[in-house]
Amino acid sequence: ACSDGQTAILWLLLDTRRDPAASFDDVSVTVDDVLADGAYQIEFWETYQGNILTTAEGSTQDGVLSFDLPHFDEPLKDVAVLIRPQEG
Repeated sequence: ACSDGQTAILWLLLDTRRDPAASFDDVSVTVDDVLADGAYQIEFWETYQGNILTTAEGSTQDGVLSFDLPHFDEPLKDVAVLIRPQEG
């Protein structure tokens, strides 16, 4: 992951070596002390074709942004997450 305080990029990888049935279902993510407080757009990207899978909204308060990964219709081994300030 990396951030400039306003935008963050996360790359989440599944380790299926121990559990071949592992998935991103029911996974929560917390980004702490990385982003300025405010409202954010969260984009979930499929990394092989470079397509946005879905988006969500979230807000950072006291430097903490927490969100649950959505259910993805396809089995994924990784997902990229782009977090940027909401426009408007």
